Amino acid sequence: KLFGNKYWVLALIMGLMSNVAYGLANSSGTYYCKWIYGDDNLVAILGAVGMIPTILGFALVGPMNKKLGVVKTLRVCFFIGMIATALRILNPTHFWYNTILGCVSSFANIPMMCLLGVTTAMAIDYNAYKYGKRMVASSQSAAGFGGKMGNGLGVSVIGWCLAIAHYDATADVATMATRQAIYAFNIYIPLILFLVMFICAVKFDLEAKLPEIREELEKRKAQK
Repeated sequence: KLFGNKYWVLALIMGLMSNVAYGLANSSGTYYCKWIYGDDNLVAILGAVGMIPTILGFALVGPMNKKLGVVKTLRVCFFIGMIATALRILNPTHFWYNTILGCVSSFANIPMMCLLGVTTAMAIDYNAYKYGKRMVASSQSAAGFGGKMGNGLGVSVIGWCLAIAHYDATADVATMATRQAIYAFNIYIPLILFLVMFICAVKFDLEAKLPEIREELEKRKAQK
């Protein structure tokens, strides 16, 4: 029944993709600094600067949600993240250019982490409308699965990309294959993830239907 609820499936996909992107961002900076920027010490700067979009994201998600609504907030943020990530392709070797755009991408991913529970709650209302059962506990598994599996996949993708490129940690200079692998899990794959999340958010049109759905549920309750 859950997989028959397209909104639950969309929430599951967005939660999973968001956490994959989060896992990639948390684990890939070391390789980028060492092999693309050529300076391991820049990892500390990345970590410090990276706290700014995280704090701003959690601080602003409430006002954005109040102003735009849940779904529009997600659409706007995914679009911003997609554009910021795509722009990195133009100059992937400049430290501050990529750091600033990376911060924008990090900020764009925070609302999904905050609002996954909200989208799941909407899907629960749709369960009640479609099936006559809310299935709260089972529906909330989308958030748990997205978090645990997404982070695990994010870290694994890095290993898979490096394995395909025959990465050698003892090399003095990164091969072209290694550089492309690093670009893949830092830029190309996150870009695809943002695109998938944006498409899912566009298809997630449940928020506008909720008043009508809840009114119908109240009528059914009254009839019983």
